Amino acid sequence: MPFEFSQSENLVSGAGIFRVTVTFRRVPSTDYPTTSDVDSSEIVSNIDDLEEVSETANESIDVSSDSAYATFKNTIKSVVSTVSGAVDTVAATVDDIQDEFEEIQDDIDSALDAGADAIDILSQVNNLIRLPAQIIDSTISKVQLYADMASDIVSSIFDYLSSDDDRTDSINNATVGQSVCSMCTATIAEAALYTEYTTREAAAESLDAINDAIDTYRGSITEAAQALSGAVTEQFVPDHDTGLTLSKIIAQTNSMLIKQSFDIAATETFTTTGSTDAITLCWKYYEAVDNDTLEFFITTNCLKASEIWEIPAGREIKIYG
Repeated sequence: MPFEFSQSENLVSGAGIFRVTVTFRRVPSTDYPTTSDVDSSEIVSNIDDLEEVSETANESIDVSSDSAYATFKNTIKSVVSTVSGAVDTVAATVDDIQDEFEEIQDDIDSALDAGADAIDILSQVNNLIRLPAQIIDSTISKVQLYADMASDIVSSIFDYLSSDDDRTDSINNATVGQSVCSMCTATIAEAALYTEYTTREAAAESLDAINDAIDTYRGSITEAAQALSGAVTEQFVPDHDTGLTLSKIIAQTNSMLIKQSFDIAATETFTTTGSTDAITLCWKYYEAVDNDTLEFFITTNCLKASEIWEIPAGREIKIYG
């Protein structure tokens, strides 16, 4: 579908013709069939299912020895630290969410110190990851924070897996990585669902973040399976149900965001041929000069204070409609 139109007002060969460049965005083909009437509640329900599927997959984690539990504990603490550093600012926007966000972190620390069950701890970690995602935002900053967090966690776990390390620790880390990284990827989608888009450009950036994350996750899982292959009891085998459920979530989110994009303004980009100003352009393209319209125009074009009253020739301007 078209996401952006770029117009050049320079005449071509003096023939009175101008160029219009249209940007289309291609979303990867789906691994899971979707219906056109999918809604956010169904996707959120599937993310709930992913939590349950992960719990089943995590039953294979072996932390029966003190050394294995110590390694597991360090991995979890690293993940929690990354999650806290990445989305704490999102949680802080709602007092009740911030309080619960901090309580879960304290609970995880206490559970680790008490040597609690690995499955229960990972369940709490996934709760922590998801908690701020459903805070409604009018920008895609939350989606970007989740995408950065997912990338950091994938790297911190999967980049250091080696067949030369203790095999139990490596398989445990790969399984932990599968659990938290699949949830991180799904939660980018969840964050995108709870974003109020005003432009197709913003929706497109969310689509990019979601699909980049699933590609990274799948690549890391595949590499882990290759690095930790071997005898049946000494290999990491990616969980089929985790992969299938995550694929369903991503496919449905892609479908829903694309459907929403048809009701959102596309972007027209042009370059000013002479000096102008924000009020003139708002009236010309939006037929309004109220405060909300001016603020939208200034924000979407990142105008400097000096440009509000005089936009120079040669300035790229974006219009949504």
